[in-house]
Amino acid sequence: MRKLNLLLAIGCFLAIYSCQKESIAPLPETNAITTETTDESQYFKINTLEDLATFEKLFVENEGAISRGKQHGKIVHVPNNSKNALQAAIAEAGRYGLVVLAKGKHYEDETVVIDHPVYILGRKGATVIAGNALSNVGVINPVFSIRKTTRVTIWGVEMQGKEGGSSSAVEILNSTHTVLSKNTMTNFQVASIVNEGDHTLYWQNEIVGGVDFPLTAGILVINGMNVRILQNKVSGFILGIVCSSQAGILQHNELFGNNTGVSLSNIPPVIQTSEGNIVGSSVPTTKWRAQDNYSHDNLTGYEVTSSANNNILINNRGGNNELVDLVLASNFINIVGIPVSPSFDNFVDVRDNTEFTIIDCGDNNRVRGGVQLPCQ
Repeated sequence: MRKLNLLLAIGCFLAIYSCQKESIAPLPETNAITTETTDESQYFKINTLEDLATFEKLFVENEGAISRGKQHGKIVHVPNNSKNALQAAIAEAGRYGLVVLAKGKHYEDETVVIDHPVYILGRKGATVIAGNALSNVGVINPVFSIRKTTRVTIWGVEMQGKEGGSSSAVEILNSTHTVLSKNTMTNFQVASIVNEGDHTLYWQNEIVGGVDFPLTAGILVINGMNVRILQNKVSGFILGIVCSSQAGILQHNELFGNNTGVSLSNIPPVIQTSEGNIVGSSVPTTKWRAQDNYSHDNLTGYEVTSSANNNILINNRGGNNELVDLVLASNFINIVGIPVSPSFDNFVDVRDNTEFTIIDCGDNNRVRGGVQLPCQ
């Protein structure tokens, strides 16, 4: 009973403040990105997962090709030990341009705003050092803020918070088709946040927390259709990955050393973006597909709570999670008296994992396989 109460207490953080090499299964056609009919470079047309391997080979090995044609932007190189240089470099690169960060450190004291399509490529060892300190709980003060645009890609950049922690690495606001790939984000309160970010793609990022703060999260999806979170490693947060939107895919991620690895939830309007707006989820987590993830050595591997419904969780793995691998939460009153609604109509299939532990206290969920523990 004590462990279950602790589990529910962990879940209350969401209600107060928010909410290996393996192949990736093909995405459903309904989740494929539709290429816009513009004169953009081929390097910004990422429509399927298969495109990513081709994209990486073409771009990293032949970066100059992006500038072909007058309609494309420029290539701007940012040298080692730059100071507050990225905002000007992005402006100079222009629409569909390329900003290349040299190996070494790049210091940024203020938020870098990205409001047009651009590709930011980090050479191996390129590290952006954040100057922004920790914010109040729920206040986002990021290194990069992607706002009201489309087709922004940040690839291969290491982002580090300052000693003692910084607020956030990447914020995505009202933007579509953002790609964050092969980046490292360390020592941030909320490493990356999405609000109204349709077709955002996280692919093969390593996100490490460890900041001493009441609420921390690796990836926080507030709103956004068809968000894809694939093959990332997330560790050291209160909440590893939080999904609170519609029709996303969460696949082949590894989560460890968090309080909760994956949370499908409903974030109330308590998050303040860098634009000063207070935002929260327009819907609970609905129609997400969580498949083939590995959430281990956390307190809780996966939680489905706060009216999350009609989600599919298939073939996910747990292991050495202190409390339980998966909890489908009931309605309860958290430690500050706020009611939390039960999850309902979700489908869980872990028939190939006979040691996966599950507590189902929700409504009308269907659970196949695993070890079902009593709901207390």
